[in-house]
Amino acid sequence: MIRIEGLAKTYRTPQGDFNALHGIDLEIAAGDVFGIIGRSGAGKSTLLRTLNLLEKPTLGRIHVDGEDVTLLEGERLRRLRQRVGVIFQHFNLLHSRSVSENVRLPLRIAGELSRTEQSRRVNEVLELVGLADQAHKYPGQLSGGQQQRVGIARALANRPTLLLCDEATSALDPQTTQSILRLLVDINRQLGLTIVLITHDMNVIRAVANHVVILDHGRIVESGKVIDVFLNPRHETTQSLLAEIGLESEGAMAAARSGSSRVLRLTYQGATVGLPVLSRLSRESGVDFSILQGSVGRLQGSPYGQLTIEMEEPDDRRFQQLLLAFSDRGVRCEVLR
Repeated sequence: MIRIEGLAKTYRTPQGDFNALHGIDLEIAAGDVFGIIGRSGAGKSTLLRTLNLLEKPTLGRIHVDGEDVTLLEGERLRRLRQRVGVIFQHFNLLHSRSVSENVRLPLRIAGELSRTEQSRRVNEVLELVGLADQAHKYPGQLSGGQQQRVGIARALANRPTLLLCDEATSALDPQTTQSILRLLVDINRQLGLTIVLITHDMNVIRAVANHVVILDHGRIVESGKVIDVFLNPRHETTQSLLAEIGLESEGAMAAARSGSSRVLRLTYQGATVGLPVLSRLSRESGVDFSILQGSVGRLQGSPYGQLTIEMEEPDDRRFQQLLLAFSDRGVRCEVLR
């Protein structure tokens, strides 16, 4: 649905040029939930805002549904923005308007539906986000999670094909965050809507995204399916972000004994998660393993497990046999030391 080629954005400042994005190339499939993650200043918001041309790229091309949107102006640009819904970090609701009037606003601006048709559509999207009984209340009477649901309903009012989420859960508590993320997943499944979200929290990516890119200083440093990036991180930025949620830890290496020991990271997926692979191999090989770190969970509905283990260094022949034995049992093995 989206193809970005050679995208760059440079801001002119009194201190000189600031390059917010450098040579971004990526593709986003229709119906995907695509995550963009990075630390503050990585260029996430700038990249997101180029997708509906709220930020005009300095270089490069952005194609949405086969159309080069960087060439659009006037009425054609306005129609593009009607096809792109946006969910904001701080809701951006009009506090002097009721919930239903906030949701009706983009329909009034578009001017394509009668008042009766607008009311019908407002009721549809409020029902979808679970706020049908809150239509006549005002934002100040709602919780933060409810206000964000109003923002989601407003973003869906014009039946967009693309939904942009700008740190949509960062202003919410953890429990409310989970409810909003479940809602986004449901919307994606029910409507087949393409969702692009930016965040600094790997837990958000893990909960909802199918694919992810990691930005660092305006460049893509890693990308791929979420399960592949999470279980086999290559770049130090990715490893650092994963360490913050306990999926990658320098502490495991710090706990390893110095000297001649070997340190391995084992990754289990699917049916192998429930098998006693490590204990069986220990008995068969006569090698004792120490577990330095471990985690289990689910990614994209699939169970996974990761163990960082240590063992006294065997001779090369036995070590290669162990690596082969792990592989034969469906366990990916990475030699850390």
